[in-house]
Amino acid sequence: MATTPREILIVGLRNAYGLEGQALTTMENVHGRLEHYSELKIVVGEHIEETRGQQQMIAHCLSRFGETPSTLKEVGMRLMGNVQAMVQGMAEDEVLKNMFSLYAFEHFEIASYKSLIAIAEDCGETEVARVCRQILQQEETAGRKLEPLIASVTRSYLQREAAGPAAPG
Repeated sequence: MATTPREILIVGLRNAYGLEGQALTTMENVHGRLEHYSELKIVVGEHIEETRGQQQMIAHCLSRFGETPSTLKEVGMRLMGNVQAMVQGMAEDEVLKNMFSLYAFEHFEIASYKSLIAIAEDCGETEVARVCRQILQQEETAGRKLEPLIASVTRSYLQREAAGPAAPG
């Protein structure tokens, strides 16, 4: 069990690495099913690439401590992303559920990085805090890009549903 601030920071960084893995899995699963929602597909696609970079940045932070990401945590988090995609894929309003999840997940990541920044600062790890601030800024930007899409994707979904199953893409 982690008891020192440094140990807690390492656990937090491993958690962040796993969290980014879950985000990747979720976004990759969702991205392929957004053919009728081009704006959302673009935002998700851009953030997939950003998230890959974020995972590398976290791995680099861990290496500063002579540590590596937790494979078990990453596998578990990715599995959670796959299960979530499977469950939401069965919903009639899948695109709405996915959009809600993506938006909520960004805010979970925002909170996680704010916490990591506080821990890193208290440990005197200015470089780790800098990296976490950079990732935090990316997560906040992703959240701001998703927010206006909630209404437009919802309206688009309503129009598609009203048009019926034979509606053109």
